[in-house]
Amino acid sequence: MPASGTTPEAHTSRVNSLLEEHGARCLVVDPVSALIHAGASEFAYDAVAGILDMAKRRGVTVLLTSLVDSSNPGEEGTAIGISTVADTWMRLSYVAAAGERNRALTIVKSRGTGHSNQVRELILSSRGLSLVDVYTAGGAVLMGTMRRQKEEQERAEQTRVARAEQVRNDEIASAIAETQTRIAGLRADVEHKKASCAF
Repeated sequence: MPASGTTPEAHTSRVNSLLEEHGARCLVVDPVSALIHAGASEFAYDAVAGILDMAKRRGVTVLLTSLVDSSNPGEEGTAIGISTVADTWMRLSYVAAAGERNRALTIVKSRGTGHSNQVRELILSSRGLSLVDVYTAGGAVLMGTMRRQKEEQERAEQTRVARAEQVRNDEIASAIAETQTRIAGLRADVEHKKASCAF
């Protein structure tokens, strides 16, 4: 919905009317940073603050996306400064390593709730979205091909260790069986000698 040529209040009122019309329980604004192009940053902040306030009163969950300045990938702020009013703030970024780019998801803050501080790999596939468990090696978080290669190495090592353990257990079982056979043979010899001495 274009915001150009409106006031923040008019924009909020229009969004409110759409929520009412559709009986919406969730609102997605993608990207909210586009509101800057409709006016000054003050307009964008006031419009977003109005939408959030109105949505909170209606019990509507709001998801806002905001594009960050690609020239400063480490920048954690948002262009219109709404990160301070968000309850939960997640950052989706790209990690370039070993010749590929992988998506990383981090929870920057989640007001009033415990949350992980680890970088997780976000995978988009034909099965939908999935977050891969944190995988670290040598203090670095591995993603994509590097993670899969390391996992394969670890699985191969686990298989090797399991096989070596099985061989060792088989050798121990064989030694025990051999010892028990020898003991049984010695007992038989002793019984035989006892029987011979009785005559």
